Amino acid sequence: MKKALIKNTEDVHKCRSKVVMKFGQYWFQKMGSKEWDQKKDKCFVKVEDVHTDKELVEFMTKLMQIRMPRDTTPFLFYLIPDFKEGHGIVILKAHHSFTDGAGMG
Repeated sequence: MKKALIKNTEDVHKCRSKVVMKFGQYWFQKMGSKEWDQKKDKCFVKVEDVHTDKELVEFMTKLMQIRMPRDTTPFLFYLIPDFKEGHGIVILKAHHSFTDGAGMG
């Protein structure tokens, strides 16, 4: 799954960019190949200690209070492979600007 998600970022400018401040505003700046190679694995965070609905709510509450870092991709995938017996969870956390215009036809 990780390989497929990384492959799908090739053609989407925002996926391989970081958020930078220029002239007092935030902009996307495309990462070079070397920087992308260093940071792409950090887009995926494996979570080991969440196995109940209550623990999931607590995890999500804490997660939403943490600002997205600007020096890396504008999205993070949190992978909870063994949430419950036979069930895993994938959580996408994205910088709000990452989805700007996504709903526009």
